[in-house]
Amino acid sequence: MAENISLIAKVLLPVAKALSSKVRRVYKERQAGKMPVGGTDDLLKKGMEETLNRLIGDKIDDTWWKKTLDTIGHKLISPEFLRIHSVREWLSVYQVQTDFKSLAREHIMGKDDYEQGTLKRLRQAYADKTGEDERLADGPVEVIVSIIAAGYFGSISTEIEPVVGMIQDHTRESNKAFQKFDESLGSIDNRLKDLGSDHYAVEAHNNIAQKELYQLLKRRSLELDRTLQEIIALTKRVVEGDLTHADNSIKAEIFYWVARLQVSKTEKLPLVKEYLEKICETDPGTDTRIIEALILETEGDADGALRILRDINDSDGRSTFFIVCNRKKGIKSVLLWFDEQSERDNPDFFTGIGWYNLAITLAKKERWTEAAKRLSVVHNYSELYPDLAFVEGV
Repeated sequence: MAENISLIAKVLLPVAKALSSKVRRVYKERQAGKMPVGGTDDLLKKGMEETLNRLIGDKIDDTWWKKTLDTIGHKLISPEFLRIHSVREWLSVYQVQTDFKSLAREHIMGKDDYEQGTLKRLRQAYADKTGEDERLADGPVEVIVSIIAAGYFGSISTEIEPVVGMIQDHTRESNKAFQKFDESLGSIDNRLKDLGSDHYAVEAHNNIAQKELYQLLKRRSLELDRTLQEIIALTKRVVEGDLTHADNSIKAEIFYWVARLQVSKTEKLPLVKEYLEKICETDPGTDTRIIEALILETEGDADGALRILRDINDSDGRSTFFIVCNRKKGIKSVLLWFDEQSERDNPDFFTGIGWYNLAITLAKKERWTEAAKRLSVVHNYSELYPDLAFVEGV
């Protein structure tokens, strides 16, 4: 039976090829479209997890399967491969699920190649659960990634597809930029080794670290978990890797974002506080009040958090105040606060994410005209905050 698994999977390989065509079609769609008001954090995750749950729970009913195949324009074929017990056992492993969602996310977002470390783990787990040689895992992996992606596409409405294409476009361009940056990094690093820790080495490392951090933060609200992991990797590079000559102020800024991106999780608070200490040791002049306020909110002291944030007179502080106030006091209170601000018409009053959250909140109160007006005024922030381009699809 073990040797038959990869052979049975080959029957479904046309599905993978058909899906690739679907991905590219959605990627090419650029026209404006309608979309429901709301965040994007759970869109990919929800669609992928629904499909995975079907595969693991043997809930591959004919109606769902036909709809999935219709999504990619493929004729109905038997999904027997997905009902094999050892395949479902393989899919039930938590790390395997995480790796499949990671590969499917990259596939949906337009990436052509699989991340090799992730693929290696899937191959090893496949061999362990099925008894097949791990080299035979590639076909089943391609099929399952394709089905997860197809299930996701089947879960979105045709009105949202143009916006999906727009986000794919942004992600693909970012990937190209990172690839070019990595290609040049090696030669730069080799030259820096001969320079030691002089002014030129420090300046070069500062520029590289800042540019990478900037690129990562641009997509933090679209792919929070992935962004966090990559900033953690950047932390290791400035501490003990190829960017150790970076200024302490740059290192502290990276530590700052590692802490801030996970401060909302109660179980991460001890780690966040450790990073807070590192920031103070590395660059005592760093303003950590926003992190301190968010720690209080996570610990249940929302009023204490708002007192700190109310005194931070910059766009980031006001944007964070708006978010926390909205979460804890409600839409009516936070819009009353905003309407009372004399500088609310200044584009620098909020960050791009702050304007994004304001537009969503105004729309929920059916203040559509004002929401559109606010977005048009801060349109230039879309490069730094892609979320603004996303919500302009409303």
